[in-house]
Amino acid sequence: MKYLKFTFKEILVIVLIALVATAGYVYFNLPSNSVVYLPGDLIEADELVDVSEDVNMYGVSAYSILIEDRMDFVKYWLYDKKIHLKYIYVKLNKEENLVEQRKDGLIESLTAEEDARLAIIDYVFDHYSEEDAVEVLGDFSWEHDYYGDSATLFMITTLIGIFEKKPWVNSDKKIVITGGFGEEGNVMTVGGVNLKALTAKENDADIFIVPKEQVDEAFHWVSKRSDLQVVGVETFDELITWLDENVE
Repeated sequence: MKYLKFTFKEILVIVLIALVATAGYVYFNLPSNSVVYLPGDLIEADELVDVSEDVNMYGVSAYSILIEDRMDFVKYWLYDKKIHLKYIYVKLNKEENLVEQRKDGLIESLTAEEDARLAIIDYVFDHYSEEDAVEVLGDFSWEHDYYGDSATLFMITTLIGIFEKKPWVNSDKKIVITGGFGEEGNVMTVGGVNLKALTAKENDADIFIVPKEQVDEAFHWVSKRSDLQVVGVETFDELITWLDENVE
């Protein structure tokens, strides 16, 4: 059997051609006229609620950038000193002002956050005495950086967990939670679950709690064979029950 033989120079040319072809493929598949979402950070409990004890539970964020053309994304890579190949994006109407469209999206997210906060207050007053409800919500911070409604499930879980002295609040298990809090304690879907799962895994989380209908989305980049346990819940009561039964 004869084997092809290449000189070092020929191998170098082949490698360069492959690199150029790959770079071209990546570049021309980058989005334009879009809001691009990237993996974010874990959110510590004291960033959202006033806590006086150690809490091993976290919310999780996703970063977003507004880009007009592909080069804007490449420039962000240079600024961040990292090539981002795991992202999601929302295409904007290029015939309309991109900034105005982005502003409309933020207003919609802020409205959803406000609705979730009101749902938290209603839920607490429905399930506790007025005196206890005031104590629970006494740690409810209204002064924080904007995270949207996806942190509200994490917020009420932390508040209730601390008030009821639940052992899972500061267990050895690192718990990350994302989800919106809806009326009557329903868990609402949120954006970027696939990115947030990636952030949870990269930060060595043990448990990642998501809206039940988004469990499959959490495994987009995270293997089902990884050490990250993904738990889907439909209601807040279901979440508390699961934590009570599975985390000490």
